[in-house]
Formats: sequence, C-alpha cells, structure tokens
Amino acid sequence: MLVEDVKQRTGLQFVAGSLVACKDGPSQGNDTVQSCPIFLDQNRLKKEFFVLAYNSQMTSRKNSFVEVKLPQKDYKAQKWSQEQGQFVNVESDIIEQNHFDYSTKKFVDYEMFIPTNFEANKAEVFKIIKISAEEIAQIEQQVDAKMKQKQLTQLAVNQTNQTNLEILGIGPNQDVLFKYTNPS
Repeated sequence: MLVEDVKQRTGLQFVAGSLVACKDGPSQGNDTVQSCPIFLDQNRLKKEFFVLAYNSQMTSRKNSFVEVKLPQKDYKAQKWSQEQGQFVNVESDIIEQNHFDYSTKKFVDYEMFIPTNFEANKAEVFKIIKISAEEIAQIEQQVDAKMKQKQLTQLAVNQTNQTNLEILGIGPNQDVLFKYTNPS
C-alpha cells in the first residue's frame, strides 16, 4: 500500500522488500544511528537515500518534524513537491548527539529535523543527499548571514521603541535637570 501510494504520487518505484526501517521501530528519543539502516557499512557511503515518513493516523498533523538519524552532519534534505513534480530543497537542522556505551566509550551521531505537515494516512517522501565541504561552508554562511540580519533588525526595533532618560545635571535650586524621550 505505501509503495503504491508513493509510486502513484511521485513515479518512484521501490522493489518489494527494499524498504528498511530502524531496528527498534519509531524513535523513542534515545535511539542512536546504530539502530538505523544508514549506519550499516553498505549504506554509510551512499551519496543519497530516500526517507518515507508515514502518518498512519486518520488526522493531519501540522507543524511536525521528520527526524532522521545520520552518521555524519554533511547532508541536506529535499522533499517531493507534488506541485512541481520533483524534489525541492527544504529547510532542515542537524544536531550533534554524544552517546556513551557501557564501557564509557563516547561516540557521536547526528539527527536531522525537517519541518513538515503530515497529511492523514499519507507518506511524505524525502531525499537525503550527502553534500561537500564547500556546500556545508556555504550553508553555514547563509545561516550566519540570516542570524546577523535578524539580530540587526531586532536591535533597530529595540532602539526605536526604547524610552530614554538622560540626566543633564543639577540645577541652581538642587533640582535634577533631565531630558526624557518617549518615541511612541
């Protein structure tokens, strides 16, 4: 059913039995990438892979996230666009997760979060693509530029909406001379 739905909407054909899932089922928040197919040696070096995120509920879920476990942070996400009939770049964020095994050996994996709205009883189709160091640097520069612009905008808003009290000195009758400015 899932394979047929994806084929009908996207034209992507998956061979029966070719879809794999994390060993432990849906993520419980403490899972590591070791329990997911991307961690396996035969999959780890692939340049791209597909993720089908299925909403089995009969109601739509707005403002949700697709969570994808990754062995490295050098990936970007694309989502199938029904309107454009192709995969398009989408915003995503990757966090680094530190884990310790029973012998206190530390290992690191990553989790990608992709904002999405799930339709009832439908699968969203994503393509996760490995990117180069240059693309990572470019993405980080874009994020830094957006953050800097947001900070500058917030600073300008704060300065224009801020009341100001300036002490000018003490008058001849020992009263305080001040200048008060209220922009509103």
